[in-house]
Amino acid sequence: ANILQSGWRTKREGFAARRAMGSAGRPRTQTSDMSLKIASRLIILISVALGVLFVANQKYSFVGNYGLNRELGALLSTRQRHAQDTLRGDGDSCLPPKTAIVFQDMHDGDKKTVREDGDHLVIEPYGNDEKWTVKAKLDKPNCRAMVDFRVPGKPSPPPTDLLLSIWIEFRIPSEGEVISKNTIEFTDPSGKLNPDPTFPLNTWVMLLKKQGTGSTQ
Repeated sequence: ANILQSGWRTKREGFAARRAMGSAGRPRTQTSDMSLKIASRLIILISVALGVLFVANQKYSFVGNYGLNRELGALLSTRQRHAQDTLRGDGDSCLPPKTAIVFQDMHDGDKKTVREDGDHLVIEPYGNDEKWTVKAKLDKPNCRAMVDFRVPGKPSPPPTDLLLSIWIEFRIPSEGEVISKNTIEFTDPSGKLNPDPTFPLNTWVMLLKKQGTGSTQ
């Protein structure tokens, strides 16, 4: 009888022990529960701290960039004014007035001259034996013109009118004045040459005097 009672007691103790076991096979104790709570709180605190650091970094990065942009804007507004006045002359001109500017045609590989004549642009070949003239009505507020190169004497003209846009480029050296020049961009609003009406089909780059005569004067 004592042996049977001892066996039943052993089974009851084993069953009770198994009920006390956790999912990982270890007895669940107050110490382990407390450790889990502490670990959970630490994870939450670390996550909050990382979030605060991220927000602070974004804020100060924005402030730093904003300050840099303001300083750069002030620098450009001062140093570009002279260059822009030189390239545009008075406020109504898109190019330096009273002169024909020499441009390198990046598509054809030759040179062209462009000058303002009242409300028109006049384009002619330069440095070769071609003889032709293109005149285009100039939209002065936007410095743009629709140009038809299909004129007598012009070899291989584009099959459609092109939109000419006059740009001013700047290069800011570490010292000295801003170096600037005009460029001319051609696009096709009709989509005949390219479905994207803003796609640059060709660019003409103004030649500075040291690059081979910036003007014909």
